[in-house]
Amino acid sequence: VSSRVDTLIAQLRAAGGCASPLALVRGRERVMVAAYGFGDAFARHSDNHCIGGRGPHCNPRVLSAVYYMSPDDWDGAAHGGCLRLYRPIDDDGRDGDEDDVLVDVAPVADRLVLFLSDLRCPHEVLAIQRSDGQERYSAITWYCEEPSAAPV
Repeated sequence: VSSRVDTLIAQLRAAGGCASPLALVRGRERVMVAAYGFGDAFARHSDNHCIGGRGPHCNPRVLSAVYYMSPDDWDGAAHGGCLRLYRPIDDDGRDGDEDDVLVDVAPVADRLVLFLSDLRCPHEVLAIQRSDGQERYSAITWYCEEPSAAPV
């Protein structure tokens, strides 16, 4: 799957031109697999605390890619585990409140979600409500300004 996503990112980068944030992408980090069970969540955060090369904790991450491998019958409304995306963090570096929610993305099997890694796209994983022992699985990687594990 990662080679297919790499190809997609290269095509998006080429189509976006030099003004696109993806023009910065030169490589990606190694794929990380995550499993979330009942009650698990991941608090609101950004994968790169930077925008335009400035910020308190800059790193080379440009684009976050999440691929879901959850059970086929996963229902975000009933089972939780949605990826919640928020409006950008303001110029003062302050997070907003619950009114800043843009969308909840259900962890549907075989779904790929791409979003900017920096302060323009804070996000969280909502708590898992599924109590039958099934877990929410995802493979995550970050496309970066520096070639690391794999050039793109």
